[in-house]
Amino acid sequence: MLTVYFFALLVQALLERELRRAMEKKDIETLGLYHEERECSAPTARKTIDLFEAVERHELSGGGLRQSVRFAPDLSPLQKRVLRLLRIPASDYTDDA
Repeated sequence: MLTVYFFALLVQALLERELRRAMEKKDIETLGLYHEERECSAPTARKTIDLFEAVERHELSGGGLRQSVRFAPDLSPLQKRVLRLLRIPASDYTDDA
């Protein structure tokens, strides 16, 4: 269990480091991660993960449907910005190519 906890802390630290480095590289001083989009100059992993808490993707299949229907989430501009900073393609969350 200690090893799992260690890896979780390691991933958390890497997430924070990568996001903060990307912000510095792009000359971004703050992101609106706090409640009511208040600015945050040193984003934490917790706040970054919380930003994506409500993101859900659903797929409807069966019932005589020839193809399944996907319902992709609409990402906010802030979510898209954080994904770009972390070099994660938004298409991982949506059906966009």
